[in-house]
Amino acid sequence: MGQEQVNFHGKVLSSNGFVFNATIINKKTRKGTVSRIDGDFSLYVVANDTISFSCIGYKPFTHIIPSSLENTDYRVLISMIEDTVMLKETIITPWPINTTALKRAFLADQDKEKEIIASYAGFREIDGPQREPPPTIFNPISFIANIFSKKRIQQKKMEKFRRMLQQE
Repeated sequence: MGQEQVNFHGKVLSSNGFVFNATIINKKTRKGTVSRIDGDFSLYVVANDTISFSCIGYKPFTHIIPSSLENTDYRVLISMIEDTVMLKETIITPWPINTTALKRAFLADQDKEKEIIASYAGFREIDGPQREPPPTIFNPISFIANIFSKKRIQQKKMEKFRRMLQQE
């Protein structure tokens, strides 16, 4: 409505120094900018616009452009407050914490428990006899391919895992 635009610029700061990548948005026009590495920002606004400042790790902040500005240049220093949440320490394991149940499942012949824990640990029990194919002169590539097959590698992993459990 004929209101004079104002160059709204300044720096976004925190207790740790400059805040870069802070999002600065004019809520009325929905136009905005992002603060640079040195915290500088610049945005054209009009009087009584509400400007929103937000950044990950900081509490959001709003600023209203005053209606009584003497010139078309409005400079501010915005101080953002850190907003961090400390999480409790977490231990992530590839199998259940209850190691006695894990040992019991792999060393005993309890099929249901073995299936549950084996799939949880990333292993799958392979059915059938475990025998290597005899090497042949006519097709040695099939023998080499079988050694590096997924089934063979999985069998080796299961054997190694069983040995580890028996040692404990």
